[in-house]
Amino acid sequence: MNLNENNIQAPFQYKISDKTFELKTVSGGFSLNTDNVHVKVFSGERLFCADIGYAVDGAVEEMEFLINGIKVYPQVLESLEDLQTVQVKDNEVYLIRNELDFKSIVFFPPSDLNKKFDFTITTYSSTFSSFMFDEIAKRLNTLDINYPIKNYYENEDYQINDIIKYNGYLYRVFKDFTSDSTDYYLKSNCSLLTPFKKLELDNSYKANELIEYNNNFFIVQKDFLYQKSLGVLTNLNGLLKPLQDIIIWFDGITKIYKNQIVIKDNILYKVLEDIDNPIWDSIQQKIETLIKADNTFYDDSNSSFGNNTNTVQKAIEKLKSNKQDSLIAGNNINLYGNAISVEGGVNKEYELGSLYIINDLIIKDDKIYKVNESFTASNWNMDISKCVLISTGGGNGSSEAIDVSFDNTNAKLQQLAGYDFPKFKTEIPETIDFVNAENIAISIKKTNNDYFIEYKALSPFIANNQIILHQENTNLYKLHSTINQFFETVSESEETYYEALDGEILWEEITNIEELQNNPPINEDGSINYDLIETRTLQVKSKFKITNGINSYNFLIIKSEALEEIAPNTICLLTLNIKNRVLRNEDTNIFACSNGFMTTQKIIDFYHFTLVQNNDTVILKGEYTQKEEAGLTIGFYSPIIENYFYTPDISSVHELKNTNGITSSSGKPLKFAFAKANQTELGALPYLLLLMYQDDTDIQVGDTITFNLTPDKNFTLNPIYQDVRNVQQLGEVLNDKDLELGKKIDVLSSLYMIPAYYTQYANASGVFDANEAPSVWYKKMYGITTTWQIMFNSESVYFRTEGSLASSGRSTGLQGDAGRNATGNVNYGDDGQGNIVGLISYLSYPTGVFYKGGRRSVILAGGVPREAYDIGINLSYAYTTANEFRVRNRLIRVYKLLTINGKTVSQIMAGV
Repeated sequence: MNLNENNIQAPFQYKISDKTFELKTVSGGFSLNTDNVHVKVFSGERLFCADIGYAVDGAVEEMEFLINGIKVYPQVLESLEDLQTVQVKDNEVYLIRNELDFKSIVFFPPSDLNKKFDFTITTYSSTFSSFMFDEIAKRLNTLDINYPIKNYYENEDYQINDIIKYNGYLYRVFKDFTSDSTDYYLKSNCSLLTPFKKLELDNSYKANELIEYNNNFFIVQKDFLYQKSLGVLTNLNGLLKPLQDIIIWFDGITKIYKNQIVIKDNILYKVLEDIDNPIWDSIQQKIETLIKADNTFYDDSNSSFGNNTNTVQKAIEKLKSNKQDSLIAGNNINLYGNAISVEGGVNKEYELGSLYIINDLIIKDDKIYKVNESFTASNWNMDISKCVLISTGGGNGSSEAIDVSFDNTNAKLQQLAGYDFPKFKTEIPETIDFVNAENIAISIKKTNNDYFIEYKALSPFIANNQIILHQENTNLYKLHSTINQFFETVSESEETYYEALDGEILWEEITNIEELQNNPPINEDGSINYDLIETRTLQVKSKFKITNGINSYNFLIIKSEALEEIAPNTICLLTLNIKNRVLRNEDTNIFACSNGFMTTQKIIDFYHFTLVQNNDTVILKGEYTQKEEAGLTIGFYSPIIENYFYTPDISSVHELKNTNGITSSSGKPLKFAFAKANQTELGALPYLLLLMYQDDTDIQVGDTITFNLTPDKNFTLNPIYQDVRNVQQLGEVLNDKDLELGKKIDVLSSLYMIPAYYTQYANASGVFDANEAPSVWYKKMYGITTTWQIMFNSESVYFRTEGSLASSGRSTGLQGDAGRNATGNVNYGDDGQGNIVGLISYLSYPTGVFYKGGRRSVILAGGVPREAYDIGINLSYAYTTANEFRVRNRLIRVYKLLTINGKTVSQIMAGV
């Protein structure tokens, strides 16, 4: 509803704040006639009233009121209720002191009607008067776009920036809420837009005040003083913003304002400054695209870039910086942003099973999408690839990457979108015709994405109607399957009804019945001309059900309750427009019933089986409980079954096949077979499902049978690849491709045998050739960039392999130098002349590797006694000894390459 002068609630109710306004003396006048917007006259009342446009204040003796130039005297009453008892006199007018809503209202005796009224009063310098509410209504409707004004009701949802009209006030919503029976949320979640001020020179205005300027209404964006500077008004750019935040661009728009959002070609732009008479091609420097990569949300849960890559900008930068150097030259990734292009369409909620066509607008999770490719809704995660986001609805300036389109013209990237299910498709016809017992047409017709039973006939009003749903030369079980696509059918005795919605079942009494008797409303072809029938809608409450029709016709049974007195045999026009309650296509749904093949059954039970998708396969699912006296065989009409299961003729079925895809609540294993039955008789079942326990006993009563059965054939689904259409898919596909390339690089690294450690040997001159350094070597050979650190180049050490001697005396990884020990001795002895040979202690001492050995007493020549020593040698006095000779060294480990990817080195070298 748009606010206008015809639908304002409580036109004399408003509020003002005493702290905002200053007192001054004003004069004015107008005629007291009913054509004046200031005046309200209520028929039969002892007073009428007028709004003078200013809140009356100040002392009564300072006021002057004139009627046709004659002074009248204002009487000030304490409350509005005092008007009921005051004695009305000529030459008096009446004011209310304590009612803010009536501070600008003057009450007159009826004798003053159509006279001239003048006044001088003390009032507020700037105010809002109730009669001006009508002016607001008119002016709001002159904006470039009609702004929606909502009434305030209980249990309604209100959203940010809604304008609410309640008891004569305008409120702006700043926080979403659902209303209750009080005005609590109006006070807590809304800001009061009224009263407003006019834009006047030398006045100060504060942020969020409502300003009227040039017959339009604006919100003040920041505090300012409106004044003249050198005779020219100061620039208002960025100070005022109109009530409508978002406008749709059209040529000839008079003005756009700073911070407004402009939509053109379904792209959102932010206005950077006020622009008068804008021309689109010349204002590009004064607007900017609202959705950017750095404020567009990116879901990192699948690509796993890490480091808070929660925007498209960060994701692309992370993708490029982390992956670019690891790719082989010539395969680098360069990304240059995205373009969003949308077109308008029909506004619809997203519902499973609904058909959407190109340029439809879909509402899903408070967002609006434009359909780029026609589809029937089945799974939003797949269907979103056929749409592009128009509006996020969140108001926070950001979008999700999955909603931002990607131009795939050059990249030609593809992503697995799902699987082609069902493999064998059957479309529901646009129209399905039936006939009733009187051969009056009755149809199920498609309108948009729904199907409606349409029927119109003349009938006396009765509480219970039965309308046959019959098709000539059609198998009864096929008819049952057809109807179950749209409604759950029940047995004729079952008291389960659908409640009729408004307009679905309409009873109308024929009011020109006598005229029609003399002039029957029959067309030349014998059909009824309903345009000649005049009717009155009857107050009737109806409900309906559809019987299953197995072994009989299908009936639409209507039960009606008259809410007004209707004479017996009243001739009525009965009109049906009944919407489907389910929507299930025959290519995935099998509607079946119990059958007494080779046995007897006294009751018929009804079943529903479904072909469902399980990733890349098809599964037949369903469940039923065996009822007493129901047949043990299951019969149905659904030729789609032949595409998935072998269905030999029932006469050639000799044995059933064991399966674990059908289970019993008893735990007993089962076996089954599908078979064709009689394919020609209209009352016979075309297909049968035979089922029993593997021990050849029949299904027990009360046993629940559950199907999770993989078909015999055609159960694998073909994958469907789709072009990458949004930024979310872009990141995931590129990440997948990078992982694949990373695996290839790993294989290349192993094939080229780039080791963790590398040994370079000096040339014959003892010099290291720079061309044989590993970074140069692998760059020239394989085009791979590597960096290396030279190890132990300041220690001048050798390297040795592991072994028992390698750990002896090793500390902090380094084993010191050592040599084998050499031992010996020089003993004292006889020189053959009777002299003792040896080391005499006082004559000499050993040094270096020699040492004094054993001591003994000897007698030298001449009988002189002395001490004599053996002479020994020990090389450990010169260096560390061990059981080997070695030099100072470092430990190394040498590996020998055996295989790569399961191939031996000799096979690789031979090219096998």
